[in-house]
Amino acid sequence: MGNGSLTDDPPLFDEADGLMRAGGDRAFLAELLTLFADSHEPCAARLRELAAAGDRAGGIDIAHSLKGVSGNVGLRRLSEAARRTEATLRGCDDPETAMLALADLTLETTAFARSKGAEMAGTRK
Repeated sequence: MGNGSLTDDPPLFDEADGLMRAGGDRAFLAELLTLFADSHEPCAARLRELAAAGDRAGGIDIAHSLKGVSGNVGLRRLSEAARRTEATLRGCDDPETAMLALADLTLETTAFARSKGAEMAGTRK
């Protein structure tokens, strides 16, 4: 998406933020991360379809959804990338590149969320 270097990106996961948003309940956050992964992994394939079709409006809808939901569980990098993608899609001539980059990050993040959710579910604090 071209806005800054990798060092400018927020962390993939901000556990402290996620825990705060889950009311300090580690088991609940683990459940939310797993639910996020299960329900949002298909967004990556859908973004690829929309990119191939040049469907900017569909890409904006998915980016907007990913922005909010991922932010609500502490998945900051995806939330920020989705925010940038949504803004980019509103004004760019080449929506395909932006949607494909968000699809890749969505897959990476859902795999992480699934793994982290399982890890957190196995530890109780």
